[in-house]
Amino acid sequence: MPTLDSINGLLDDAAKTLDKAAREIRDTPLEPSKEHILRIGQALSNVFEIQHKIYELRPDLKPAYLDEKSKNPEGNRALGEAIVKADALADAGKHADAIKVLKNFINSCPDSELTSIAKREIERHKGAST
Repeated sequence: MPTLDSINGLLDDAAKTLDKAAREIRDTPLEPSKEHILRIGQALSNVFEIQHKIYELRPDLKPAYLDEKSKNPEGNRALGEAIVKADALADAGKHADAIKVLKNFINSCPDSELTSIAKREIERHKGAST
């Protein structure tokens, strides 16, 4: 008989598989890659919405890291948008502009965990531009 535990586990597996597919699409010539990755992102968003409904019914299934990250959902969203924009610029060969987007995020965000992620993304873009 299905349970919230089993459904949550299946959704975790699905999210990991979708994330892996997005990374592989990014690294292969499957065009239009941005559209494909966006569709996967939308699917992931749907998976996460269902999981949050499960967590409302079964808080014990909610991963601890979600409690920490949910303290700054606006910052998380802004970082995600900055990364997507920076990646699009980098894909267009505009690495300096990609880095500028991430630096602007860092200057606007007081959350050290999020700025740390943005700094790692800057290093990734610096490495890709050489």
